[in-house]
Order: sequence, then C-alpha cells, then structure tokens
Amino acid sequence: MKLFKFFIICSISIAACNSQSEEKKPSGEIATHNDGKALDLPYKLASIPDWEKGDDNNVPIAMNFLKSYEDKDFVKMRNYLADSVQFIYDNGNFSGSADQMVKFLKNFREGRSTVRIEMNDYESVRSKNRNQEYVSLWYNEHIVDNAGKADSAFVMDDYRIKNGKISMIDTKFRHLRSAK
Repeated sequence: MKLFKFFIICSISIAACNSQSEEKKPSGEIATHNDGKALDLPYKLASIPDWEKGDDNNVPIAMNFLKSYEDKDFVKMRNYLADSVQFIYDNGNFSGSADQMVKFLKNFREGRSTVRIEMNDYESVRSKNRNQEYVSLWYNEHIVDNAGKADSAFVMDDYRIKNGKISMIDTKFRHLRSAK
C-alpha cells in the first residue's frame, strides 16, 4: 500500500511540474490558423480567427449583383438576393425583403446619371465555426450625379452568401480626392 501511495504522489507531482513548465504566451501572442506559428501581435484577440478559403463560385454572385446596380438592371439584381436582406452602409442600416432592397437601391441609383466600377480585388472566405460564407470586393466607384458633379470612392464590400443568395451586404468607402 505504501508503494502505491508513493506511486500516486510521484505521478501527481510530475503532472503538476509539467503543467507549470508550459510556456506562457505574452498577452498579444496568438497562434495563427494557417501554420500554427505564434505571432507577436500588438493587440490581444479573444480567439484565433477561424477564416479559411471559401467557395469561389460565390464570387460571381457578388460581382453580378454589383454589375446589375452599375447597369441599372434591377430585375436581374433581384435574382441574387435572399428573401430577407440586411444592408449596412455609412450612417445607415437597412433590413427588409429582397423586393424592398431592390426598391431602396433603385431610389438611391436614380440620383446618379452614371456609375462605373473599377474592380481591384476579391476574396471568398468561409468561417469554420459559424458556417458562414463571405465574398469581399475591393473596387473604385466613379459616379456622376444628376447635376453633373463627378465623385469617386474606394469601396470595400462584404457579401454574406447563403444557399447561393446574398443575405447581407456590409459596405465601407473612402472618397477619393483628385489632386489640384
């Protein structure tokens, strides 16, 4: 019995020593999801990002939706939207049916005589834990309003794609200023 107790005490001691000797990471250090290497990050993250490469078949859905806006083809635009859609934009948030979304964007587009999109880049990603798919588009948008005033902006859109349809759009933009 004494030998058994000695064995248990030694096992507990070894386990305690091993758990204390594990390397503690600094507050900003976190393992990446790509290759497992630790990064020394200046900001602490609550969890490791869980994004991975998404389905490239979602990219045409997002781009064709944007192209239908550029071309004022609102019938075609409706085909890319889920039954219920959320649209997050600068100083606003829209939630409603696909038909309401088309009407909202049609009213907005009517204030512009021309819209020209210059696509810069895209990426399709998927969240492993939340089962969500997104397409991100980066582009320059050049517009002329109905009064003839020209403007342009750098735009970054995130499109959430579910079952082959857009269920959410989150758009961010920065106006581009021309040098004088």
